[in-house]
Amino acid sequence: MTSAFRDWLFKPPYKGVPWIVWCYVALSCLVVTTGGVYKGELTGFDDPVRMTQVLNWVNGAGWYDRTITRVNAPDGFTSIWSRLVDIPIALVILIAQQFVAQKKAALIASVVIPFTELALLFPVMRYFARPLVGKKDAWLVVLFLLFTTVTNFNPFSVAGFHTGEASHHSWYVILDLLMFGAVARIALGVIGSSPALMMGGAAGGLLAVGIEGLPMIAGSVLLLGGLGWYCNRPALPQRGMQALIYATLLGLILL
Repeated sequence: MTSAFRDWLFKPPYKGVPWIVWCYVALSCLVVTTGGVYKGELTGFDDPVRMTQVLNWVNGAGWYDRTITRVNAPDGFTSIWSRLVDIPIALVILIAQQFVAQKKAALIASVVIPFTELALLFPVMRYFARPLVGKKDAWLVVLFLLFTTVTNFNPFSVAGFHTGEASHHSWYVILDLLMFGAVARIALGVIGSSPALMMGGAAGGLLAVGIEGLPMIAGSVLLLGGLGWYCNRPALPQRGMQALIYATLLGLILL
């Protein structure tokens, strides 16, 4: 075992531990789990509806055509979800269906995408924590996240990022953390346009993913406005409004 690897794994801030846990969860899921998605079943109510929307798109539906004809016959049901969450699922299906049937390709996507999102969560969590605890200890927050969430030993997955999912809920976690990290940077006076761009991009993504992100966006803007008023720092609400403009433009493009 090399010194660099030993430091990466066994010395603070234990950067390697989250990735070892990720590998353990992935291996356990593939080797031990026999139910759920491995029997051809997706996890919750949203997942089959989302997967139907994705498969309609893969099979020729337009970007803005989100009508599911199997529901509410004969007119169908038009979902409120944008295509933003569909993109990575559809990409995995398009690749996997070159080797297996499309149904199995969809199930493969429902395993690959949650694990990919979980891997993305680690650097996003560090981005959120860094302005609050500093660069040195930011990875410790990722470690804290892993050991205070619920590891589900039945499906061998981390809570909120289950195998067999094709929904948008994990994206709320990722985009909220990006937005909160940007808000923290603005509140702490980090100079430059990057925090406002990140806040606007995350907020626009949240609006496109679903309406449930709106309270978090409103709370972030109110926080910057309240801090600006209390601390007599008019630049804070101004940068918050700048971020909202970015969010509105991105949301219009995505929707």
